[in-house]
Amino acid sequence: GPILALVHRRLRLVPASLHERLAIHLLIVLVSSLLLSRVLPVANGSLAAWLACLATFAGFYVRPGLAKLKAGPRPWSWIKRVQLHYQLLGAYQWGWWGFLSESQLAKGLKWLRAFNAPLAFWVVLSEVGMLFLPLCPRALLSSLMLFHLAYLLVCGAFFWENLVLLAGCWMGVSTLPSAFFTLPGAILFCALVPLYLRNFPSSELTWWELPLVQRMWTEVRVGQAWLPLCHDWADPLERRFY
Repeated sequence: GPILALVHRRLRLVPASLHERLAIHLLIVLVSSLLLSRVLPVANGSLAAWLACLATFAGFYVRPGLAKLKAGPRPWSWIKRVQLHYQLLGAYQWGWWGFLSESQLAKGLKWLRAFNAPLAFWVVLSEVGMLFLPLCPRALLSSLMLFHLAYLLVCGAFFWENLVLLAGCWMGVSTLPSAFFTLPGAILFCALVPLYLRNFPSSELTWWELPLVQRMWTEVRVGQAWLPLCHDWADPLERRFY
């Protein structure tokens, strides 16, 4: 309810952002499940609804995970070569961690750089692992919650909508029908994820975090004055702008 109220005002202006997309997809799935359950006799409507919701969840994370495995000449290229510590530098340029001095930032970058490969491996494992959610649901959901909290800590991007939904699913796992945790249930779930990816496409998010962290700067002439055309002018389409 609160998520729907918050995104409603934005939908009048622009398409849903990456932060809001999963919440909207799940609302669509839940409303569809409720309507269909009134029309079609389903032997286990609870299992069907859970499968639909969790397949939507998995698709949101699996697509960027698989895209990272295809981002280079070998499946492990992204894991070995990505420069995740530049997330911290980019965030610092925008003001996150602004209380640090440049020397303190340099130390933080050096420390974070040592964990590039393990962190990248963890990200891919958590995302692709959602295909096998019935086998270890709470571990995978916890890993993704930890990922979002780590991302918030490093660069200030707060996916609170996803955290709320992940926590809700984590708490609801105990109410899942036992058929979900069987091998046939896991196979069915794995087959469902690509179908939901077709209906609810998500971003691939295969960023490389190149060493050169830059922002475009443009000026326009208005009369005799030159005025900066900054990113905030393009808000809320700033990502498309740059």
